[in-house]
Amino acid sequence: MKIRVLVMKPRQKAQDVWIEPTHDTITTMLGGEMTMSNPLNDGTVIISREGADKDGTVVNRVIRNTRGQIVKAYYGTIIVAGLFLKAGELDSLTDKEIQQVMDRLEMVESEVQL
Repeated sequence: MKIRVLVMKPRQKAQDVWIEPTHDTITTMLGGEMTMSNPLNDGTVIISREGADKDGTVVNRVIRNTRGQIVKAYYGTIIVAGLFLKAGELDSLTDKEIQQVMDRLEMVESEVQL
């Protein structure tokens, strides 16, 4: 069963796509092993490549606090999915979740912005 996710690549517009939520599919898209986080606390999960922040990969998206300070940065390609809380499984994003994610994850257009 495919799920609806956002795929975000550095300096590119987010893509709304359907994927098979398997380990192999996701690690292939990311280019390595994955790590997941839930910094938005909104029923979504951000999946990124493990170690991408330490190997020279370019910054992709950032989350800022209400004062405009960066609180989290993501490197390389990231995937945003819904999280089915009862089973801890990945789920499709809703239109509302997509809009919320797009509003919160700011694209980094150059390293100077950091």
